Amino acid sequence: TLTAEHVVRFFDTMPSLTHLGLDVLDFSRFSDPPDEGSREDAIVREVRVLDLDALDRALRAALRHPRTQMVALRVGGDWLSYWPDIERIAMRLQDARVFGWHDTRPMRSWVREAAYSTADAWAGRTVWTEARQLWKPAT
Repeated sequence: TLTAEHVVRFFDTMPSLTHLGLDVLDFSRFSDPPDEGSREDAIVREVRVLDLDALDRALRAALRHPRTQMVALRVGGDWLSYWPDIERIAMRLQDARVFGWHDTRPMRSWVREAAYSTADAWAGRTVWTEARQLWKPAT
């Protein structure tokens, strides 16, 4: 899982970094196994979940950095169900530098994900071209 410490390190080691693009996949982790049942049950029930607290901490770390001009998140595939949670985090942060790409294309396999990445590269489609501002200050 990507952490706030990683984000701080990005800015420390890349002195020209002003824009940070992230895939929420980087904030996924395996769910905790159930307390009861056999080991086989735990393996079957173990799934990847989005660590929303880690995402929130990483966004806060990025936004605290004085060079940060934009943080763009790609949310796609299995993570689309977390979109409302991600919007809530952005609303809580109330920072116009947070952008999100709600990528609704189905991702049924890593092969398909690789195909999307290739097609996106040829089409000039990136998190920078697709992400939209998640919170806008009142005018």
